[in-house]
Amino acid sequence: MPRTVKINWGDGSPEEEWTGDKGAKDHQYPEPAPGQSANYQITVTPTDGGTPRTVGVSVPCGGGVPYGASGAVLAGCVRPLVTAVQLVGDQKNEVIATVSFNESTKGAVAVIYNTDGTPVAKSSPVTGSGAGNTAPIGPIAPGTYAARACQDEGGPGYPSQCCETGDGYRFTIGG
Repeated sequence: MPRTVKINWGDGSPEEEWTGDKGAKDHQYPEPAPGQSANYQITVTPTDGGTPRTVGVSVPCGGGVPYGASGAVLAGCVRPLVTAVQLVGDQKNEVIATVSFNESTKGAVAVIYNTDGTPVAKSSPVTGSGAGNTAPIGPIAPGTYAARACQDEGGPGYPSQCCETGDGYRFTIGG
């Protein structure tokens, strides 16, 4: 059943409603001052009384983001988002993350961070648009972790730009 949420974009624009099972919603932010970036907190609140979720976005992301013809708006970085985590495998120590993103994301990956913010594992890219599940990530040692979605930068390293901000999707692997 589709879920309806209210989205507060954090930039003073009117709140929007969106209904769907999975997917992504685009929003254009104002152009930041020359040489500056702007940061916004986006709050998504389910209309059925669920818990609000807050994520952050920074505009521009990674530099070189083209401005519209008028120069009045900037699309900014489209940050993918982890919307669910499932523990799988015989020991329940592998992670499948559901990542929500749109067609402008250049492949999305889930990065698993430990409690001190160090990345410990990265998924293979999920491509297409809308949402997708990663292949199992792990095995991962017992502990508490956060999964965050990032645009894939390719190669074996961990992404450094265009990543989901905030706490990420927290989960615990038992011992």
